[in-house]
Amino acid sequence: MANLSKEERIQYDEALKRYRDYKNTIDYAEERGIKKGFEQGIEKGLKQGMKQGKEQGMKQGLKQGHNEGLRQTALNMKTMQLPLEVIMQAGGVK
Repeated sequence: MANLSKEERIQYDEALKRYRDYKNTIDYAEERGIKKGFEQGIEKGLKQGMKQGKEQGMKQGLKQGHNEGLRQTALNMKTMQLPLEVIMQAGGVK
């Protein structure tokens, strides 16, 4: 660098500036792309998680509702003083 003429030094500095500008532009674009990809991934993951959670919740709710219905029916039949064998058969217990 010390051996460069004034004109060569100017050309070198300009080339170095162009390189740094280009590198900063690429780094910024990469950073922005990573951030955008991360945000999209989070959004997609949340949607998928919500969908799966809703499906599991519905299945669990239906199962609990069915079990509660059977329990309530058995209690009603017991209140009616029906034989235990009849109650078990009505509930699907053999």
